[in-house]
Amino acid sequence: MPQLITMVMHECKRREKYVDYLRKIDQQLCHHGSQMDSTLNLFNRLLELLATSVANFTVKHFLLEQEVAIKQFNAQIKQNDLMADDKCALVHKCLHLLQQKLLKRSSWGTSLTEDCDDHMISEACQFLQHVFYSNIYRNVFYPNGVSDHSRDRIYQQHLSQLSATWDLKQISKVYHATSPWTSAQQHLKIMRCYMTPRGKLLCILRCCITINHLLRCCHGGNPPGADAVFPVLLYILIKANPISLLSTVQFVETFQLDRLEGETAYWWSQFTSAVQYTKTLSADNST
Repeated sequence: MPQLITMVMHECKRREKYVDYLRKIDQQLCHHGSQMDSTLNLFNRLLELLATSVANFTVKHFLLEQEVAIKQFNAQIKQNDLMADDKCALVHKCLHLLQQKLLKRSSWGTSLTEDCDDHMISEACQFLQHVFYSNIYRNVFYPNGVSDHSRDRIYQQHLSQLSATWDLKQISKVYHATSPWTSAQQHLKIMRCYMTPRGKLLCILRCCITINHLLRCCHGGNPPGADAVFPVLLYILIKANPISLLSTVQFVETFQLDRLEGETAYWWSQFTSAVQYTKTLSADNST
């Protein structure tokens, strides 16, 4: 028996170099595999950037051809006698026609792969929507002109007065650790940089999701209920005091409301409820 153990130990020692060699080969294979994955991800990202560049370039040339038609359309919706629903229908119809014309262009046949082509078309439609709304923005965001500006200014002053006295008393102390939720406030403050209803809606959605995640961190990973989220959302709305908030709500409801569903519809409902609730508050009873 001792002789057998000695033979086994001797054999193991003799194979140590080979085992080390196999271990090094395995490490090298893992390293090369990781490098190949990184290279593949980089290549796919370059394809996406290429598709985005081609799409944007194509849309810019397409819009130059449609410049006169867009100007005529802008003049049409500038008319004050048009109702909000009529303007919404005209905008959606015009945008749909532009997208159909764009997709019929022969230049789409130059895409590298089928997947890249789908991505390119998606990027082109989003870019077209962005440029289209940029051209008609003032007429659809402030459909009533001076009265809309005045309404937004009065509401912003109202939120400023509330902000001076509004504190964390209405919010459970469990959630105070992550206050004042600056990252969520920033999403509301940058809404004015977006000129499409979808862009503004995404800012609101990101704000609400950020709140939900931050409150979950304070609650042991458990999702907070609506009773916990609403006071925090109210606090963030008052403190962020985004510019032209009432016009933003009107803009999204006019051009995007019929496309809301699921989680997006839920958070939009929470947000608009907070906006309506602030209208009932005054600086005297805010504490």
